[in-house]
Amino acid sequence: MVDSVQQVDIIADDNYPPFSYREGEDAKGLYVEILLAVFKNMPDYQVNIRPLPWRRGLTMMQSGSGFAIFPPYYFPNKRPFLSAYSKPVLNEKISLFCSNKFIAKYKAKQPVWPQDFAGARIGINPGYLLLDDDFWELNRKHFYRVEEGIDTKANIQKLIYQRLDCLINSRVAILWGQKELKESGETFSEGLSDKLQEVAVLKEQQGYLAFSEDIQQRYPFRAVFIKQFNQELSTLIQSGELDRIVHNFEARLHLTP
Repeated sequence: MVDSVQQVDIIADDNYPPFSYREGEDAKGLYVEILLAVFKNMPDYQVNIRPLPWRRGLTMMQSGSGFAIFPPYYFPNKRPFLSAYSKPVLNEKISLFCSNKFIAKYKAKQPVWPQDFAGARIGINPGYLLLDDDFWELNRKHFYRVEEGIDTKANIQKLIYQRLDCLINSRVAILWGQKELKESGETFSEGLSDKLQEVAVLKEQQGYLAFSEDIQQRYPFRAVFIKQFNQELSTLIQSGELDRIVHNFEARLHLTP
């Protein structure tokens, strides 16, 4: 008798390149490559990765119609409906990039975060929970103004056209956005590297595979799946395979500075 294989749907952010994004009907990106390497060693499960808009995916997780989603950061108080998290999948550097015009105001002095950013217009991606309460408190006090853009490339375009002064995102995501714009052939991309620069790494965040509370009791295999996923992820890390996946990914896309 052949043991049955459990079908599992995993939700992926469809617009967070190069980490997780849609290409046609397929999920692509660094997290996808890492997770596929883990799932390859979980033969009891047939995993289907579904790229969906981030907010839609979170809504499904909140309703219990979604089993798991990636790659959220760890915000249990802000997203209580994500009731379990895997071991950390990847460390991401969260960086502040600004236009050279904004930085030029400080002449030879490198601006210091956050005291030198009074009045700055700072772009972030939609639904992007990051940084600490002090960051958001300065926004509430109108010390600077945080604006949500459509995605990373749109924020870079706004920065180039001086509708933003700075943007905050994963460092690799911003480097990817620069690369995409440089290769697009658009006139605004000419001299792109001369228009913005990295000012500071503000913190590091870890991305996870997160699981719903299963309020509809649709996933009786949930606990066993999480345990096995964590075991196989640990093996991938300890063997050095995860580091090789990251290095090869960045080298292939010429994202390594």
